[in-house]
Amino acid sequence: MKLKLIGAIQILFLMAYVYFINISEFTTDTVSLLHNFFAAGVLFYFAKKAGKFKYTWFLVALMPFAWAIADTLWLYYEHFTSIDPNESTLLLYIYALPNIFMVFAIIDYFYKNITKWHRMQLLLDMGLVFIILLGLASSMLLKNIDLTILSNVDFISLVIYMVTDVCTGVVILAMLFSSRMKKIPIELLLGALAFLIYIVSDQIFIFSYYYDTYIANSISDVMFLASFTLFVIVGIIDYQNNKPTADTLFRAPENIGKTKAVWVISMVPIAAFLLKVIDLHYLAIMFLAIVLNLAFSHYVQKSYLVETLLKRETLQKATLEETVDLKTRELVALNNKLFERSTTDYLTGLYNRSYFLEYLKGLIEENKTAFSVFFMDLDRFKVINDLHGHSMGDAVLKEVAKRLSKLSEGEFMISRFGGDEFAVALTADSNAILEDVSQRMIGCLSQGIVIDKYIFNVDVSIGIARYPKDALTSEELMKFADIAMYHAKASDSNENYVFYTSQLIERIERRNHLELLLRNAAINNDFELYYQPQFNAKTKVLTGMEALIRWYHPVEGFISPAEFIPIAEEAGLIVDISEWVSRTACLQIKNWNEKYGMELTIAINTSPICLDGVDFFKDIKELMATTGVKPSWIDIEITEHSAMNSSTRMEEIFMGLSDMGVNISIDDFGTGYSSLSYIKRFDVDTLKIAKELIDNIATDKDDLLIVNAIVMVAKGMGLKTIAEGVETEMQLKLLQELDCHTIQGYLLGKPVDGEKFEKIYLESKDGCKGAVS
Repeated sequence: MKLKLIGAIQILFLMAYVYFINISEFTTDTVSLLHNFFAAGVLFYFAKKAGKFKYTWFLVALMPFAWAIADTLWLYYEHFTSIDPNESTLLLYIYALPNIFMVFAIIDYFYKNITKWHRMQLLLDMGLVFIILLGLASSMLLKNIDLTILSNVDFISLVIYMVTDVCTGVVILAMLFSSRMKKIPIELLLGALAFLIYIVSDQIFIFSYYYDTYIANSISDVMFLASFTLFVIVGIIDYQNNKPTADTLFRAPENIGKTKAVWVISMVPIAAFLLKVIDLHYLAIMFLAIVLNLAFSHYVQKSYLVETLLKRETLQKATLEETVDLKTRELVALNNKLFERSTTDYLTGLYNRSYFLEYLKGLIEENKTAFSVFFMDLDRFKVINDLHGHSMGDAVLKEVAKRLSKLSEGEFMISRFGGDEFAVALTADSNAILEDVSQRMIGCLSQGIVIDKYIFNVDVSIGIARYPKDALTSEELMKFADIAMYHAKASDSNENYVFYTSQLIERIERRNHLELLLRNAAINNDFELYYQPQFNAKTKVLTGMEALIRWYHPVEGFISPAEFIPIAEEAGLIVDISEWVSRTACLQIKNWNEKYGMELTIAINTSPICLDGVDFFKDIKELMATTGVKPSWIDIEITEHSAMNSSTRMEEIFMGLSDMGVNISIDDFGTGYSSLSYIKRFDVDTLKIAKELIDNIATDKDDLLIVNAIVMVAKGMGLKTIAEGVETEMQLKLLQELDCHTIQGYLLGKPVDGEKFEKIYLESKDGCKGAVS
């Protein structure tokens, strides 16, 4: 749309110029220079986009630009001074500049396209056109001008005009009339027409100027402006045809083959002779040139065809030989590529799983030496894929492979087993050597991986199995190394690598056994809630309790929550258990508060899996509705690790619970995950100080300072604090001095079942003096 508007404006300028010719000379001169300046600007724009031919287009753009400069001077002389523009030598030379730019444009075109032409045929066609044009120019113009009476200025300008016009005409007409293209593009025809209009208008100007018949803004001036308008239109058409290199106007058409254009040229001298423009001897010379062109062109075309056939035959023979050689090389390369693909991981370039297992089988068959297998898995790699996309995850895997390869230096064999799992084979079974290699691998991966603007800290879990100590087959070795890696990943310690032992199998069997028991357990009958009291630190008045699940299996006996809760989470059973715990706890606190007229709160631990559920808020609302419990009686405990794991999701959870009026506590606070800036963003009521910190406050100054800092920060943010795990009087005293709000621990009360809790802490006057907030 923008280009069409430019073309419309250019045409309007031309129409305005024609309209004002007989109305106002000043307006006509003004429109002329505006027309040319606008055309120059548009052509300069196309020159910038023209790529290879930008200088050619640039020279074409200079033509209307130089003309516009001359028009400006003409306007100034004619309307603002007493100088006659027709007598100005400066103007005569400036108006000749477009001719010079035109010739240089043609020269630039020839320089860049000469290799596209058959040079001998080109010379023949150009020679014929040159003779005909020169004959016409001599007959029509030069023979009627007495060169002896011309001044030096007039003679030089005449030479410039004649030479540039003839040279340009020769190239343009030779290009058109010798073209063997089946269909010449419209923009090519329009471009040639623009040049020819310019040349014809130039000849009209020369004739009228040297016979003192030139009148400003006459037909020749209209034709000059029309040629510039045509150049703009050609550029627009070319650009709209998705040709940003804008080379259509200046490309060389193929000129090998038969053409009928020479017969068209033959009509020109005949027509000129009949119109008495040329004499008989000029006609004879022109026809001689046409006959010679036909004869030599026939020879050139024949020679070219023979040459082409020979080249084609030679090329076919060479192509056949190359094809045989190429196919042979392709087969070899394909075999190599297939072997490489069968042994190499496509992403990292490491050996793949199948080759690694074959390698282990080979070592076992040789039975020459003991060796060990490392099975590695990147910790929390899924988070990278989920947050940054698989392409970023692939980049991390490539860097991990690169670092392991650099670390190896031929010492051990590395394989990408799949996903974010890697396997290493090392011909050693000494614990000292294996530990050293493990620590080196952990160390090389612990340094941050920088990709774009992100830094990823990659931790790795490693399982180690040894041949023949732990297993005698490659399958068993990988299985045992995988089991050891699983325990390294699940371990709460800082050990990133674990050696396989038979005890690991026992742990897995124990875990599978407990999962089976959980699946067959009747939640309402097999589980029981215990309640541990919470007291005001200074008054020792009961303020609430924490609900703790207990499992007493009829055969296994007591099974610790620390053992069965993680299994329930992995097996997808935690949701039903959590629902039972929440409902039982809510019914119990409602019963006690209404029975004893109290406002106690009950703390309910919430699994991260439940927090991630899409119906979490709906379930809480339904729980309060069905049990009739007040929101202020409920205290949802969320571990510090869960709270920090997904800040955006947790913000929604905290805000939603707060809007319901439910209390929120951060459990195990101070264990090393939190950032106070996160706590500030979350709508939290209570910070529950981790037992690990409370254990040592009487003996460790650092822990005491940390607890003091947590209490002070909580106060400053308007939060309560609960110290859990208080077991000594000294701990209680220090916490009272620190102004901790609430105490929970064996010193003041152990977890007991509901019946005992009611009897000890609610019915007994010594157990509870009344709830305080």
